[in-house]
Amino acid sequence: MIRLLFYVILLQLAIQSCDKKNVKLPLNNTKGIQDTIYDNSKIWIFYSVKAKDTIAKLNRKNSIGNTHTIYNIDKRLTLKHIKDYVTKIQSKKEKSGIRSNGRYMHSYLSYVDTKTNTLSMILFDSVKFRPLTELKRDIKQLLIKQTARKLTLNDAEISITELNNELVKYKDSLKQKVSLILDANLPYDKYVYLKAVLQQLKIDSLSFNVNEFIN
Repeated sequence: MIRLLFYVILLQLAIQSCDKKNVKLPLNNTKGIQDTIYDNSKIWIFYSVKAKDTIAKLNRKNSIGNTHTIYNIDKRLTLKHIKDYVTKIQSKKEKSGIRSNGRYMHSYLSYVDTKTNTLSMILFDSVKFRPLTELKRDIKQLLIKQTARKLTLNDAEISITELNNELVKYKDSLKQKVSLILDANLPYDKYVYLKAVLQQLKIDSLSFNVNEFIN
């Protein structure tokens, strides 16, 4: 635990010293992956305002190479601000090869677990953002839709605290795919909260589409 807290302090210092910009990481009370990730490249996406418009700025200094990738993205941004950056980096990572010395190189989203005040992460392997028009409507799938104001499962509104219990109801069904439909104006911190909750779910009969659809 001391090691993890030390890592968080170093992370915050790195955030503040990187080109004198700040990244405010998402905060939520869901436990994620808290292992120390060695051999990693950090991707920074900063929040800025220009002429009253919100702008996402990518730190282009870091090369992902054959390493684990950790995305540190400002919680004040929305999906429309980051989707192109993230999808481009994810695609580049796959094309350049995602194995090093026989090991699989993962991608992660970082946030702070407010229960323990430690850095936590969400596994983000192969995820790419796609336009909603690319969603295949002719296959059987569960649809989770998230906007800034509400969450639905197959068009039935639920709270995020109910999501896991609702999905558990499908554990005895045949293999089903789950697809996420996300509002382009969804705040990034709400997206991270949704992903952190879903990461806790362990149901073999459900598989999550690596393509997530932006409306």
